[in-house]
Amino acid sequence: RVGATAADHDTDVFPHYAEGDGTDNAWASVATVDGSGSDKLTHVTAVTKVSDAATGVVHEHGATVLSNVGTVMFQTATATDWSINAYAGVLPGALVASPYAAPKTSVVAGVFDVSADLRQVHVDGVQKNTSNTDYGSGNFANATLYVLSRAGTSLRFNGRFYGSTGRFGPMGASERNNLTRWWQKRIGTA
Repeated sequence: RVGATAADHDTDVFPHYAEGDGTDNAWASVATVDGSGSDKLTHVTAVTKVSDAATGVVHEHGATVLSNVGTVMFQTATATDWSINAYAGVLPGALVASPYAAPKTSVVAGVFDVSADLRQVHVDGVQKNTSNTDYGSGNFANATLYVLSRAGTSLRFNGRFYGSTGRFGPMGASERNNLTRWWQKRIGTA
């Protein structure tokens, strides 16, 4: 329920989401998410940012992409950006797609291939940025997945997290685009 009356929300197709208030809302996976068998990852995430006031982590696999080998994150990097990054021993700069000023609902995909030094960010099915800067070697980590903050303690996201679908291992463009369209239909941006 959004408000006080029966007419103030869509009871038929209202999308469910986790609300990040930018202050204290966050959660973490109970069990670790094991990416240790692959140096490839694709995630497709449906999200709305409601404020450009501060950087906020949407989700991060591992306590921090800044120093934990095998981690990956998706965040609002600056006031009007979506940003992804991964760390496998070398920390490249964040890969940014902009401008996406709040309020903004998007389906954002991050594509990572450590051995090929590939990082891509796609927004609503369109490739927005690519980097072939070295970010280390090896596979992703067996780590906790944090949602709406960094390690549950900082960089709180202010917005709505509808969900994310990811795969450690190769994912083709067709499958990634199908997932993007699937999420777009669920959040009403298709």
